[in-house]
Amino acid sequence: MIKSHLFRNKRFKFFFRHPKNKNHLGTCSSEDKEIEISPKLKGEELLDCVIHESIHACLPDIDDDAVDETSTSIAKLLVRLGIGEIEMQSKFVKKPQKSQGGMKGKPQNQGSEKNFTRISHSSKNIKKK
Repeated sequence: MIKSHLFRNKRFKFFFRHPKNKNHLGTCSSEDKEIEISPKLKGEELLDCVIHESIHACLPDIDDDAVDETSTSIAKLLVRLGIGEIEMQSKFVKKPQKSQGGMKGKPQNQGSEKNFTRISHSSKNIKKK
C-alpha cells in the first residue's frame, strides 16, 4: 500500500481511513498535503475516488463539480479498457507448495519461476502472478 505520492512536485500522504469529514468518501487537503480515502470503497468507486482526490491534489483551484465529472469519466474509461480494477489492500504472499512426494522438510525444486498469489480485499479477485 502506498504511503505517499508526488503530485506536481508536492508530496501528499495517503491515508486509507474514514475521512474526518463524515459526509465524504475521500478528502484532499492542499494545506496539509494529505489525501484520505475511505477503506469501504471497492472497484470503480475506489478508482473514481482516488482519481477525484488526485485531481484536487494536482489542480486545487478547479471547481468540485468539474473534478467530479472528470474523475467519474476517467474511471469509467479505465474500467471499460479493462485496466481499472483495483482493490484496497492487495498483498503478495508466497503460495504454499503441495508435497509431491520426496523427503519431508526438503522443498521441491519448482524451477526458477516463483509461485505467488495476489490476495485482494475481495476474495473473488484472487489473481495468479
